[in-house]
Amino acid sequence: MGARAGRARPVHADRGRRGLHPHRGDDRAAVPPVSRIRSLAARPRLRVAGVAVVLAGLAATPLAPARPAPEAEATGEAELLTRVREVAEDADGLHGLAVAEVRGDDVTAAVLGAADGQQAMSAATPIEIGSVAKALTGQLLADLAEVGELAPTDPVAEALDTDDPGLAAISLEDLATHHAGLPRLPPANLPRATLASVGGNPYAGWDRERLIDAAEGRDLDGSEAYAYSNFGVGLLGQALATHLDTSYPELFRARLTEPLGMDDTVVARTAPALPDGHAHGRTAAGLSADPWLGAGYAPAGVGVWSTAEDLATLVRALLAGEAPGTAALEPRRAAGDDTEIGLGWHRTAHDQATVTWHNGGTGGFSSFVGTDRQREHGVVVLARTTTSVDHVGLRLLGVEAEPRGEPGLLGLPFTVLLTAAVVGPPLVTAARGERATRPRDRAEALSTIAGVIAGLALLRALGSWQILTPAAWIVITVVTVAAIASPLARWPDLDTVAGSRPRRLASTGLSIAVSLALVAVLAWA
Repeated sequence: MGARAGRARPVHADRGRRGLHPHRGDDRAAVPPVSRIRSLAARPRLRVAGVAVVLAGLAATPLAPARPAPEAEATGEAELLTRVREVAEDADGLHGLAVAEVRGDDVTAAVLGAADGQQAMSAATPIEIGSVAKALTGQLLADLAEVGELAPTDPVAEALDTDDPGLAAISLEDLATHHAGLPRLPPANLPRATLASVGGNPYAGWDRERLIDAAEGRDLDGSEAYAYSNFGVGLLGQALATHLDTSYPELFRARLTEPLGMDDTVVARTAPALPDGHAHGRTAAGLSADPWLGAGYAPAGVGVWSTAEDLATLVRALLAGEAPGTAALEPRRAAGDDTEIGLGWHRTAHDQATVTWHNGGTGGFSSFVGTDRQREHGVVVLARTTTSVDHVGLRLLGVEAEPRGEPGLLGLPFTVLLTAAVVGPPLVTAARGERATRPRDRAEALSTIAGVIAGLALLRALGSWQILTPAAWIVITVVTVAAIASPLARWPDLDTVAGSRPRRLASTGLSIAVSLALVAVLAWA
């Protein structure tokens, strides 16, 4: 027994050695497998990602662009309502539409949609009329000429009481007919003008003095070519007001709106001066738009508000030949194919009718006023959107017309491409797996976050959300955040800066700065 015991196999020693190996014996479960370790480690990151997705959805919902719903409210004369629906059916992005039709002394109105998303719009709702006011400034020139205050052929320098040679070489008529050779806007105005596409105010800070200063020192001698110019008509109105030692809003009121009884038509120079109950504009992308304010450009239509009722009063007086400055409707210069221009008012010969007209567009509104003087027929179309309504007005006058331009900045294709640029990289990176998605350091993580925020902000501002449902914006935001949330949850494990610190800090810092600057511009606009 003792001898066999001595030769016995040392089972306990062998089991001890097996116990040291994680893949042998009965003690395998003593150390968890690598996959289980990774699964346990991933759970906190998944929770962080889940929270980020929920927060992204909650944040994106109130920021979603508004979808147009012009049929939410409909009031007015039944026959006109029917015709308005027919002619406006292909006008994308209409949040609200007010139409007035004049036939001789008879005026009818039809209204679709809301003034601010809640309050119903009416024919008495004030709306920014934009460049329609250019035609009214032309009427002021014609009216002052009729009473002998000045002549359309007078030099601009004379009205402004300046000896500037460039302004002495062009006439008031040159400005009114867009033949002065001035650009659409002065170069100093161009940076702010880009804000118009995202609902900002491109004319802030431009008063009478600044506009006149921008016009002086130019080499001007008039032009044989028609070149549409906000700058020029703004200068015209300020020249008329300066000549009479008054302000443009006072001249506008005393010589035009007060004699016609257009009590709801005003020139607002500041936000507190905006008319009560005014509509709130929307961009073509469905975003809220700031009112345009800039006293220097008021004669060109900045800060001018009116109603369908008031403009119908104007149209009726024009058709009757009783409005101040009716002579402004008579053509004086060529203005393109089949079109001539009087003092502000255009006249275009169509196959079906000859229409005297002007349109307007601001950061959140569009407008059209047109007359068929031969048939004593006129229309006013005011819309709570930047989508052109020219074709709506022309069709109501019996003219065959197609919608002008694509809705949004570049339409649906642009939105699709921009969406792919914003969402694509995070999704592709996420699909490559955990190692590929992990940021190198916290600097890269911050750069990724800033870039995604900037991309989403740009997409929100420029996308064609009047075509796509606003819910698409929410889905895009959530999907993008989901793609970057899990790897960014590794934040506690990341170094602040990896690699060459100066070079790394410079590159990521620049990336973050550019992204945040873009977000700031869009928010400021």
